Amino acid sequence: MQNILILILITLLSAQEGESYNFVLKYNEGEKNKYSTDYLMLMAIPGMGDMQIGRSASTIEKYLGKTDGLTIIEENITNMVTTNKIGDNVSPNYDLNALMGVPYKVFIKDDGEIDHIETEQRHFEETLNALKRDTGQQNYFYPFGKNANNISIGDSWSEKIDSVVFYAGEGDLESLMFGEGVYTLNKVKTKKGRRIAYINNVTQMRAELNLLQNGIFMEGTMSGEFKYSFRFDIDAGKVLLRKGSGKMDYEFQMEDKSFRSVINISEKTKKVK
Repeated sequence: MQNILILILITLLSAQEGESYNFVLKYNEGEKNKYSTDYLMLMAIPGMGDMQIGRSASTIEKYLGKTDGLTIIEENITNMVTTNKIGDNVSPNYDLNALMGVPYKVFIKDDGEIDHIETEQRHFEETLNALKRDTGQQNYFYPFGKNANNISIGDSWSEKIDSVVFYAGEGDLESLMFGEGVYTLNKVKTKKGRRIAYINNVTQMRAELNLLQNGIFMEGTMSGEFKYSFRFDIDAGKVLLRKGSGKMDYEFQMEDKSFRSVINISEKTKKVK
């Protein structure tokens, strides 16, 4: 009996290893999904002490369909806790906190990138645009890039980051990031009848960072490595967990003087039942 069970297990594992998967997000009209996000950025500023930018938020997403070739997803931040800190000066981010309870629509192009954002309260659109395009911005269709097709367990694939606009700190100062990420499908497990893919990512990144925080402006270049782990529901087409951290060396100018520091970033997004 034991030998039969072992044979069945080996057969199942062999069949799974030979199977291939496509990792594309799926949407159903009217479907609502809730996510929680935690983000923390730490940096030492010479002569001023530690700088910390942090937030925890809960967001509800609803798929509305397509119009004029763009996919529309309505989002609403139902909870937001923020912290800005430089040295002993600690305060909330009032601009981000004001977004709670303000529904907005994200218009998405066919490549999964954001085209634009609209809300009835137009004065929030600049803040929303900066929030959705931060260092951890995600593709709405291809969470692991367009090359994540016909992937089998153990496969790796790469995706390039080329001149992607992002925003950090306060205001609408544009920054640019470049790099290349390598993804690996480690395993697929079946949980409660659903196939869950476990994916790792290592990204080498370089960025031209313009940062305004608490009235202090910094500009320069940074480079480093990010590591992420993901859980993806293959059947539902949803990212269940995205967790990662990175360390960046930042060479920058501040008040006409040159400085160097290290930026540590950690983030976690989880689908909430």
